[in-house]
Amino acid sequence: MVLRIGESAWHTRRPDTVSTRLIPDHGHLMHLFLIRMPQMDRFYHLHPAQDQSGVFLDDLPAIPAGHYQVFADIVRESGFPDTLTAEVNVEANIPNTPNHELTGDDSAVSAPALTLNVSAPDASGNLISPLSDGSRMVWERAAGSLPSNKLTWFRFRVEDANGKPVENLAPYMGMAGHAEFVRSDFSVFAHVHPDGSAPMAAVSLAQAGLTKNPAAKTPGSNSMPGMPMPEMATESKSGEVSFPYGFPKAGVYRIFVQVKRNGRILTGVFDARVT
Repeated sequence: MVLRIGESAWHTRRPDTVSTRLIPDHGHLMHLFLIRMPQMDRFYHLHPAQDQSGVFLDDLPAIPAGHYQVFADIVRESGFPDTLTAEVNVEANIPNTPNHELTGDDSAVSAPALTLNVSAPDASGNLISPLSDGSRMVWERAAGSLPSNKLTWFRFRVEDANGKPVENLAPYMGMAGHAEFVRSDFSVFAHVHPDGSAPMAAVSLAQAGLTKNPAAKTPGSNSMPGMPMPEMATESKSGEVSFPYGFPKAGVYRIFVQVKRNGRILTGVFDARVT
């Protein structure tokens, strides 16, 4: 896959905020997400490499044919995070195409097609998602729809085959977990961490700025001048991981929750109706 970053009028009007140079976030210049449309039954989290001309390249694994929505998260040198979007058709049986296995931080998951109906009164979504290593992920919430425009804590617990919480979750790219919230029409996409949606690279820049300017204080905060920002949630306790997020509008959403255990990246898939 070859990816070239284009600029919109929105970007060109803000040259001081949106610089052309990129900085790594969680160890990568780009976090690429591919989601098959409209079923949302295939999900890929990849990390293309940038060549000297600025083009991003990725040797794709054996991806099933279909039409895919593309989301690409990057962070600018200014600390400004950007999510780039595109669509791509993947053809079946492309000749002379090697099968590249997923390695490193790359991951993928297959899931049942999204069938949740936002108008159905009993469409609450699933609370348990099987994982590829035989364990399972449990969404700790009551059944029913969720509110829009309200900050909510999303808590997930990983259990072994016997139903006991695991104790060996490891950081995945420096965080206890990663979650992607995607609306069924792909009009909403959010890549969220246990400390929120701010990229680690942007937080590090802000923290460095506070260190250089001890008199600085975040407007509206209760922190003392020069107080460092909270530590990133890099580890999971008792097999649990949680994320703060607020749905911006009603609809059906699919949530991909990613953790790491025994060297494997595990992805739980959950559906929710938001009113």
